[in-house]
Amino acid sequence: MRITEIANPKLSFNITKGNNAIGVEMNVDGQFAGLFQYDAGSGRSLVELDPNFQGKGLGKVLILKGIYTAIMSGLDYVEDESRTQAFDNAMDSLADSGYIVNDDEYWYVTGEGEKYLTQVSL
Repeated sequence: MRITEIANPKLSFNITKGNNAIGVEMNVDGQFAGLFQYDAGSGRSLVELDPNFQGKGLGKVLILKGIYTAIMSGLDYVEDESRTQAFDNAMDSLADSGYIVNDDEYWYVTGEGEKYLTQVSL
C-alpha cells in the first residue's frame, strides 16, 4: 500500500471525540483531504474523501487512522454492514497488507499498521 502521485506528502489528522463516537479529519499538505466518522452505538462508519485525493491510497490511510483512533479511544470497532464496495476494497487491502485483523467481527490495528501510520503522519 503506497501513497502515490504526491511527492513527499505531509499528512496530519484532527481528532474529535464524542459520546461513543469519533471523527478523524485528514489534511494533506495543509489541505482538507477527507473525513472518517465512527459511531460505536450504531456501528456505522462514514468515510468521505475529496475527489482530488482519490486513487492515491489516502482513503486506506484515513480508514486505518480511523480504526486506530476508535480503538485508542476505548471503542470497539465492528464491521459496518452498510459499507460501500470502495470501503470493502480498502479494508481488504489493509488486511492483506497485515495492517488490520478481524477477530470475530471486531477489527484491530496490528503493530505493522501502527508503524505504517507513524511513517506517513506528521
